[in-house]
Amino acid sequence: PSPRLCVEHCLPDRDVCVEQLPPQRGLTFFLRLQMFTMAAAVCPRNAPSLLKASSALLKILTLVYNACDMLSIFTVFIALVSISYLAVVLVILYPLNKRLCAALADFAVRRYPRILFAVLKAYKKFRVYFELENECELPEQYLIICNHQSLLDIPLYMLYLKDRVRFVAKEELSRHVPIVSEILRSQEHCFLPRSGSPSRAMRVLDLFIERVYKQNLLPVIFPEGTRSRDGSLGTFYAAGFRRMLDRHPMPVAVFALDGGYKISTLDGIIRGMYKGVYRLKILKVFPAPANKQEQVAILQQGKELIQKQLDEWRGGEGGSFTF
Repeated sequence: PSPRLCVEHCLPDRDVCVEQLPPQRGLTFFLRLQMFTMAAAVCPRNAPSLLKASSALLKILTLVYNACDMLSIFTVFIALVSISYLAVVLVILYPLNKRLCAALADFAVRRYPRILFAVLKAYKKFRVYFELENECELPEQYLIICNHQSLLDIPLYMLYLKDRVRFVAKEELSRHVPIVSEILRSQEHCFLPRSGSPSRAMRVLDLFIERVYKQNLLPVIFPEGTRSRDGSLGTFYAAGFRRMLDRHPMPVAVFALDGGYKISTLDGIIRGMYKGVYRLKILKVFPAPANKQEQVAILQQGKELIQKQLDEWRGGEGGSFTF
């Protein structure tokens, strides 16, 4: 049987629900509704004719897609187009109304990671596994440390934790990544400057952890500080991790993920996406550390747990929950 894709889209003046449609029909219908929404907002009188023209274009794209044997790069293009209209709205509204942008970004985080991975699953048989055996140990608020392999790590966490997750990221992510930058900026994630004095970066981190603590959000920090190009585990840096816990001590949850490094480049997307696997697992939850020694011990044990889990994954299959 052909793969199925569940998509739901609602317009202001009507309710439209698309469920259990074949991928081509589901995505075509979804994209037409996206175009209709934008056209109606810009020029209501011409919206029907623009929608008709978009239908013809999408039929051509579908034929090209089928002829190219479902190229991975085109799959990513379809996924990005299906969620891009909200990024345009966020870019326009951000200087005008940050509160409204934050609400729209929360909506996007709850909705679009699922659409993104549904597209990858339907067209490329790309699977996401969540291993949640230790989920019952998670407290109300905690700090997450994890290895880092790809920009897709961000929507992967959003798929699991929805709009409560907040990332510590490099400053470049606030401007140069379409869709992702708009959402992260609107939700006030932490963007650490890589140039200038270290005290400036620490001030940014202090404001971030205060905001996260007051709003009962879940901060995520990648102690490696950068993505792993080959999936190997890099050096864990303690400065940011310790600073956050010094300001507001909280439990620390160690997560591990794997599979993102295989699709972190254009060549990886083309060669490694078909039947690819992305895994995320909760390894251990540590109580809030009381001093520097306990902080350092948690970071060291966390790295050892992650390395052990990566070795186990790469030696076999597993997963208790599949998206």
